[in-house]
Amino acid sequence: KDTLDLSFLYVDAAYRGRGIAKTIFLWIAGRAKNIGATSLYVSASDSKNTVDFYLAMACEISKAPIPELFELEPKDIHLDFDLSKIT
Repeated sequence: KDTLDLSFLYVDAAYRGRGIAKTIFLWIAGRAKNIGATSLYVSASDSKNTVDFYLAMACEISKAPIPELFELEPKDIHLDFDLSKIT
């Protein structure tokens, strides 16, 4: 109940490299924190760019993936983001 699932975050290839994904991610994280969440759960495609983005945003590989979400996307990389990392 204190973890929110970040289901989708996609920026079209033509607009990548401009900080759009970072801005969106931080906005989502701020909104999640404002409503009382303590963490975000991310099920990311296993592409290197996608995983590198989330790691650069201080997400960590989940030590305890959410079973229902892992079952839906077992090939994804499951990550957690501690919302105390943002102000």
